[in-house]
Amino acid sequence: MKITKKVLLSGNWAKVGEDIIDNGTITIQDEGKEVDGDYGKKRTVFSIKTTNGDKIMTFNQTSLNNLVDAYGDDSNQWINQMARTYIVKQKIGGKLKNIAYICGLNWVMLEDGSFVQSKDKNAPQTNSSPLGAEYDDIPIPEHE
Repeated sequence: MKITKKVLLSGNWAKVGEDIIDNGTITIQDEGKEVDGDYGKKRTVFSIKTTNGDKIMTFNQTSLNNLVDAYGDDSNQWINQMARTYIVKQKIGGKLKNIAYICGLNWVMLEDGSFVQSKDKNAPQTNSSPLGAEYDDIPIPEHE
């Protein structure tokens, strides 16, 4: 019987809360790689640029879906694109954990957890919450 060796990806992983911040930005640096994850599942790992330097990060399926909506379904088109980051506390395995969500730069997360593209691309940076606002009035922070 042939046994396949499982090789884990090593590198400088992005840390939620340090490298990935709520309402922050990252720059996607490559098209991503599929690697073996836990429990036999594949996961997609991207090289990203954060304010703390170059890191690697697994994008969850919601983030992948958001990026497809923002930049298209060919991840080669995502290279050098800036993306917005959001952090949400969610119960995973019985514990509350900070989960990062990635979306297009001019997209925002609404109160219900959905993502929409703002029509106001020239809005000044703001700390006000877009929750409950009409889509075309949602301010978008400038690049960080």
